[in-house]
Amino acid sequence: MEILACGTMQSEIKALKEKLKQNDELLIREKEKMTAHSKAHNGKLAVQSNKVKALEEDNVALKEKVALLKRYLSRVELVVTEMEERQAHSQKIDSMDKETQTSDLLQDENNALQEELMKLRASYHEVCLNQTTNQEKFA
Repeated sequence: MEILACGTMQSEIKALKEKLKQNDELLIREKEKMTAHSKAHNGKLAVQSNKVKALEEDNVALKEKVALLKRYLSRVELVVTEMEERQAHSQKIDSMDKETQTSDLLQDENNALQEELMKLRASYHEVCLNQTTNQEKFA
């Protein structure tokens, strides 16, 4: 019976060893799967990390462009303001020129009227003298 018990034990040991071997192989396969999954996950993380880094670099570049465009816009606004001021100044000068021209025309017209008035006074004086002379002749 001992032999039988020993044989049974040996077969149980053999079965347990086989089961242990299967479990070890299963454990190795699971470890390999986990390693492969971990590598794939790490690869995805690396890709995502690279994408984040690229996006951050793009963001920095865009911020620099925005800052540059803001400076450019400020210069453009300054130029536009200067041009508007120059235009207003030019319009004021044009208006003053027109007023001066109008004033010059009025002055010329006034001078012409003064000359005509002087001529009329001279003519009136001459008529008065002629009338006095004629009255003396008739008298």
